[in-house]
Amino acid sequence: MSLAMKNQPMLVYLADLAHDYLPARQFVPLGIGYIASYANSVVGDSVEFKLFKSVEKLLDAVDDRRPDLVGFANYIWNYALTGFAGRQIKQAYPNLPIILGGPNIRTDEAGIADFLKNNEFVDVYCMYSGEISTAKIIQALSGKDPGERTADAVRGLDVEGCYTLRDGALAGSANTDNETDLDFVPSPFITGVLDDFLDDGFIPILETNRGCPYSCSFCVWGISALNKLKKFSMERIKAELSYIAESGRAYPQFVFADANFGILKRDVEIAQYLRALYDKTKCFSNVEMYWSKSAQDHMVDIGRILGHLTHTYIAFQSLDDDVLSAINRKNISTEKLVSLISRLRGYTHSTRTDILVGLPGETYDSHLRSLEKALGYGINYILGGEIRMLPGSEMDTDEYRETHGIRTKYRFYEGCSGVYRGEVVCELEEVIRATNSITETEMTRLRILRALFFGSITLGEHRPLVAYLNNKGISVTEVFNEIVENGADNPVFAKIMNWLQEEAAKEWFDGKEHAQAFMEEEDNF
Repeated sequence: MSLAMKNQPMLVYLADLAHDYLPARQFVPLGIGYIASYANSVVGDSVEFKLFKSVEKLLDAVDDRRPDLVGFANYIWNYALTGFAGRQIKQAYPNLPIILGGPNIRTDEAGIADFLKNNEFVDVYCMYSGEISTAKIIQALSGKDPGERTADAVRGLDVEGCYTLRDGALAGSANTDNETDLDFVPSPFITGVLDDFLDDGFIPILETNRGCPYSCSFCVWGISALNKLKKFSMERIKAELSYIAESGRAYPQFVFADANFGILKRDVEIAQYLRALYDKTKCFSNVEMYWSKSAQDHMVDIGRILGHLTHTYIAFQSLDDDVLSAINRKNISTEKLVSLISRLRGYTHSTRTDILVGLPGETYDSHLRSLEKALGYGINYILGGEIRMLPGSEMDTDEYRETHGIRTKYRFYEGCSGVYRGEVVCELEEVIRATNSITETEMTRLRILRALFFGSITLGEHRPLVAYLNNKGISVTEVFNEIVENGADNPVFAKIMNWLQEEAAKEWFDGKEHAQAFMEEEDNF
């Protein structure tokens, strides 16, 4: 081996793939941006990083120049796409090391082992926040000769927070870092790691903190390994916001990935700084954020400061006490959230919520009552649908499924499909279709009712009529329910109802293999 080759920087490709076969909003790959900026601070110029969102660009780059390591971010919306790319790369270079990280995996050891066995192209899985564990892997490989940077070498490493299979048996640990000050990770914005994506019009995503103190059973934000609140410094946050806003670029929006924006009193200062940047640059039109479920007084100040730039977003999920108990949301005060909505009215652009369909403990009637209550609180932008089963969440565990009689089916993930190098790649989502308290027939009826509800209220087609009915003391949800129950009696309206019924029924597949067989028929694709 020549000296020049031996001294050549190690090449690492990091991919947070998103389907781009059809036009869609695209976001900067913040997660792999953190990994690249932190790893670069550890290994310096001995490693060259390239980041990807497009699967075609990634595979073209691999064809052009073989990397020493490929890392993927694994989410429910890119699982199949990542698998497609990973297997293509592994087929071309069988001993090229491939690592994965991200929340789309069960967190018990049996679940991790099953994932690795079903995704044989993966050499190592980095659990939870992956900056430190990924940097350790890169650092270990960078100290080896190029010919020794192999999949076998990566599988042989003992890195805390990582798992692998050795001779078919699981090896590793899921220990996470105890850092509560997140500034140890250099900013991928300020270091220029994400510049190419910003130049291409990708939407900026920012974090001011990580972790969630709430343990909702359907979510992975507040699982025990991630429930401790960790923060970036105010100086760091302001520097990032300034870098993005004063770069001369224009953005449709800023997105904050915090689980609970407003949970900290300092978030008022962040809102003030953000508003000042908007007034100065006008480089973005709105701010998308998940509001804190703690409903603290200072959140009114945040709404007043941001004003038309954002909307009040309170994800109730349900307004039934039994359902809230079943999904571990009893420690979230509905009364305080309702009060917050009332106090914010007139400041923000609108008030939005999610009311999910088919939560454990929910009945057909309790769901209607939740919708009615949300309208009574003055919320007229109501989203939320059937519940996706998220690997790693309590709801996805075998015990929880059995306790609540959860029965699921699969459907295609909206907007997440395409043809790449001649192969059809589609994402599937596993979704609740029945529980001990609601039948699939009732779920289908709610699907039809929610379609009427969405058009009339959320999209606003019939809001004047809704206001009139409310003024007369008539329940709007009961009107919709009557339409669903008796619409078939009208021969004209029956055509609409039958079409909705057929569409609502045929999107579901009993298993992944049934969905795959459907897609293999050319007419269906």
